[in-house]
Amino acid sequence: MNCRAAAGELDALVAADPGRFYRPQYLGSKGWIGLRLDLPEVDWVEVAELVAESYTLVAPKRLADRVRRG
Repeated sequence: MNCRAAAGELDALVAADPGRFYRPQYLGSKGWIGLRLDLPEVDWVEVAELVAESYTLVAPKRLADRVRRG
């Protein structure tokens, strides 16, 4: 799965756990991060947080604010 990462978060996630996170080809240089979902254990709460954060980074401001407010 690929999602948008906040500035500086991409390198930190890849460095912390390169078995789960990676820089996707073509998108990694544009601030996107890859997350492997084919591993034996997946933290679905973390996946949901990454998806929500990614959406707020790319969605129109009005819609991103709705996600931030819950």
